[in-house]
Amino acid sequence: MDSDSATCSGCKFSCRYEDLSTAVLACETHSKQRELPLWQRSLLAPAGGDGKAARALVDEPCPKCAHSQMFFYTMQMRSADEGQTVFFECPKCGHNYSVNA
Repeated sequence: MDSDSATCSGCKFSCRYEDLSTAVLACETHSKQRELPLWQRSLLAPAGGDGKAARALVDEPCPKCAHSQMFFYTMQMRSADEGQTVFFECPKCGHNYSVNA
């Protein structure tokens, strides 16, 4: 590859820099979207057609409506040597909150 030429990686067209127009040149690139990692896909997997991520139920009363169970999931939000953050959501009233465990 010459240092005084440009080659398109898509169509392999090649020309010398001096042959290019002095007008403003634009470069357009395209890339394929990468597949989500398995751990991220599992977080986004629908739980039952409602579009929400799969979540477990725990016997924990809702602080807003006192419903006896809450959905929950955990995520590592802080540094690795600290605990996970637990996210809760009430299936009855939709109230949600998080706790740093």
